[in-house]
Amino acid sequence: MMTLLDAAIAHFENVQRILRLSPRLRRLGGILFLLLVGGFQSHFLPQLAKTPFYLLPLIPIAFLEPLPIATAFAVLAAGISLAADLRADFDSATLVFPYWSALGRLIGFSLITTAISMAVQESGRLRISEQALQEKARELEAKNRALEESLREVQKLHEILVVKERE
Repeated sequence: MMTLLDAAIAHFENVQRILRLSPRLRRLGGILFLLLVGGFQSHFLPQLAKTPFYLLPLIPIAFLEPLPIATAFAVLAAGISLAADLRADFDSATLVFPYWSALGRLIGFSLITTAISMAVQESGRLRISEQALQEKARELEAKNRALEESLREVQKLHEILVVKERE
């Protein structure tokens, strides 16, 4: 499971390095993509399942942005989805269904973006802890080698002392 997460993190970081987008430009691109999906939904897909289309921009945002930004994008996606639903069928604005559906999408988007963002943060913390542990292991190995050298020197001195006492 962690290797799949690490592979996904590495993929999105690699894409980010290749594109060299600033956080501001990346966020603007995410907003524009969400608006594009909302416009597409209201004009062409009013009766189709919409959630997968909104996940296309949300998943990269969740991998590349901190949790508060990812959550804000989840809220924005649910709001755009609600607006697209109401624009496609304005008569349903007085019914509870579009709002209930938007709440469900908000919960789903929030769960997905939160889970991904938190997993990425934990993976980063784990990577830092692993590096610190490896550094401590190297320090311990160096101290162990120095201790072994000191022990050998003490044994040599002990042997010299034994020889001198016999004389």
